[in-house]
Amino acid sequence: MEFGASHSAMERHLTAAIRYLRQPPIVGLNGRASQGFQYDTGNHFVVVQGVYGLGERFMINDPWGGFVGRHAWIRYEVSSGVLFQAYSNVNLGYAW
Repeated sequence: MEFGASHSAMERHLTAAIRYLRQPPIVGLNGRASQGFQYDTGNHFVVVQGVYGLGERFMINDPWGGFVGRHAWIRYEVSSGVLFQAYSNVNLGYAW
């Protein structure tokens, strides 16, 4: 688990895990709509399924899905900066 990583370290680690190790990492976060997330996630883990460019955007699979009134995996894109902010909001770390 990585705790307190810099933005650039997180981008490198997540991108390497997806592209070279072919293993989707998990990220502990607290995504907030006021900071660019689609909804307030609360504190939990998501799976990073894809990366775009050099790590500027990531595809997230969120197991919660409660924001749509049911429990189901929700898939969406976020920028690297938005993902890093959500990671920084809480000390849950990430595993790659």
